[in-house]
Amino acid sequence: SGQVHGCSILHSLHRSSTTALPVAKKSMSLLLRAGYGVLCQQISSWVLYGILHDPHKEFFVQELRTGPPQTERNTTSSCFEAPVESMQDFCLKSNLLPDQLSQSFASKVLFAGAAVRVFGQSMEKPIYNTEQEAEFLDRLQKISESPEIDLFQLEAFVEDVRSAAAAHLWQLFVEEGCLLVQLRLLRDAFLLGRGELFLHFSQVAEHILCEARKSTTEQNINVIFQQACSLLQSEDENLAEQFRITIGPTVSQDGSQPALACWETIGLNYKVKPPLHVFFTPAIMSKYNRLFRLLFGLQRAQTFLQECWVLQCKAARTGPLHNSDLMRRMMQLRAEMAHLLDSLQYYLQVDVIEIQLGRLLTQVNQTRDFEAIQHVHNAYLASLLKDSMIMLQPVHNCFRSLFVLSKSLHGIFPTEAKEQLSQRQFSEFERIEKEFRSNKLLLIKVLSSLHNKLSETQPSQLLVRLDPGCISARTTN
Repeated sequence: SGQVHGCSILHSLHRSSTTALPVAKKSMSLLLRAGYGVLCQQISSWVLYGILHDPHKEFFVQELRTGPPQTERNTTSSCFEAPVESMQDFCLKSNLLPDQLSQSFASKVLFAGAAVRVFGQSMEKPIYNTEQEAEFLDRLQKISESPEIDLFQLEAFVEDVRSAAAAHLWQLFVEEGCLLVQLRLLRDAFLLGRGELFLHFSQVAEHILCEARKSTTEQNINVIFQQACSLLQSEDENLAEQFRITIGPTVSQDGSQPALACWETIGLNYKVKPPLHVFFTPAIMSKYNRLFRLLFGLQRAQTFLQECWVLQCKAARTGPLHNSDLMRRMMQLRAEMAHLLDSLQYYLQVDVIEIQLGRLLTQVNQTRDFEAIQHVHNAYLASLLKDSMIMLQPVHNCFRSLFVLSKSLHGIFPTEAKEQLSQRQFSEFERIEKEFRSNKLLLIKVLSSLHNKLSETQPSQLLVRLDPGCISARTTN
């Protein structure tokens, strides 16, 4: 048909070899054996040596970009020098994969070859030792020279090669790259395990965080961050060298949306040391930053309510609002808002992050397979995003509104005890009260829906704290 190309020719030959005509069957079988021989040679070059010589784009593994020639790659670099290439530089072309070979088989070939190409050439220690390499070569030669190729043996060979490469990368990342230490470090930074550091930072930098981004914003805010690190970090920490505060655009390109404050687009830039940059990809760090913005906004809102409590106590004791119905309403609202945010903070930090992190660290320790720990880490982040509910747009908007309302409530309290609330401040208080109750009701409805329809156990724990009678009533019914 003119459309059959490369490895996909093997599918056509395999289909034609099933004919009942003896002469045609023998001819097609010979062609099929020759084709599999070429495929085995290509697989051998790729998975054992990382060589991808494919000028006509016939192999189902292809390079996304044009890299330097094989002879130009550095073979004397240290263990933590950045490789010339990345494992993401190679991909599968499913249209070139014969139907008799599975997608799982192709993925294993892709991983093993990419591991050798990236780390076997740029690291001091080879992926396979001499004995493994000789064994793999001998096995593949026997498979390719057999009268009729055994695809089960070929798949078993590829799985063994993949397992050897994955075990080597596990050692490289977990033991030599100190992956567990880095995971705990990301928990301390992105997930606010070092809450006192970011609390001090947000209090000092509030005059910048509450405004829109300016040309000097990032420079000024990182000076404050470095000062906070030097003040609160221990002697063996170097957080200021590993992390940098980033502020994303606060104004939409077309100007159709209102400008955001810096705290709404804040992020962390993590200086990843090779070879961990293969594990902590930009896509992974983007997920960490999404969680960081949620937790940072929550902590900042809690701080406003705590400061609000101090102002309320001062005004209630000595000011003109003493024993007034308005003050009781204000203190009741502040208490309700603080209860909601404190419950949310405990839920995220204890019920979600600590539990998921414990599982992650245990699985990374127990699984001596690089691909497996990649999947475990991806599942860890997916669970954090799911259980935090920020992927649900109504909940995300609800959280943002609650954080903004906390700042607004703090803003209407007079700094002097003898001051009285103006009519504007009273109207603002009523607006805050109304919006808070509306957002709280929305959040409880979403949590109830998740509990009833999806049987989500994690959000149910937050629902119990916000509305204890909600679940008990449903259980009784």
